[in-house]
Amino acid sequence: MRQDYNTADIGHPTAECLEWWSSIVTILPGDLLFVGTNHQQLGPLQDGETAEMGIEKIGCFAFHISDPRKRTWPKGIDPSVGQAVRGRLTEASSAR
Repeated sequence: MRQDYNTADIGHPTAECLEWWSSIVTILPGDLLFVGTNHQQLGPLQDGETAEMGIEKIGCFAFHISDPRKRTWPKGIDPSVGQAVRGRLTEASSAR
């Protein structure tokens, strides 16, 4: 596993992302909008691996990772990245 989080915990709520995208382009049924990650429990994908993304009650899809440079990183989830990002988000919210 490289990532495990719920969309309720992303930096910009889904409705806000849809509002922003729809101000730029027409969103049609079946369109996929990739809005990034919240960096919680983030781990890198590497050459030769297959990733699967899923949404409850909708479905899932898989894709193969191809890196011509064949770079590698430690495998697994790194919780320190998420903790650091969450700390910065909390500080920014407090400053408002």
